[in-house]
Amino acid sequence: MSTQPDNGCPPASMPGDFPSIPNNLSWVAIPGQNASVPWMVNCCEPYAVHVVEKCWLWCEVDVDVANGASNSVVSNGFSACLVANKRNLNESNGLMYHKATNAAPPLRVSLLHAVVAALATSVVVAMTSVV
Repeated sequence: MSTQPDNGCPPASMPGDFPSIPNNLSWVAIPGQNASVPWMVNCCEPYAVHVVEKCWLWCEVDVDVANGASNSVVSNGFSACLVANKRNLNESNGLMYHKATNAAPPLRVSLLHAVVAALATSVVVAMTSVV
């Protein structure tokens, strides 16, 4: 009796590339067809899990994580997260990590950044008004 799902998708292999996923994103992919499996959803958070080519799940890796660690550290860390979240290795066993190529980090403005910018602007305005 085989433990491989009867869906035509290999549970333990990855293709060489996914041309449909933009190269300017850092991402992780694993074998799977269900974008709501908890091990992938929990490890990808806050990014959404997507299905690519009907047989693999992928999600974006945070720019700070991708730029701040080696490929092996990101891959091993994501793999450890999947295991900690009880990944079913009979359903999905494999991992591919792609680091963004020629990507400028996206502009992300948090509430903290907005407050700091507003305070800095008001201090400059106040200083120029006094002079």
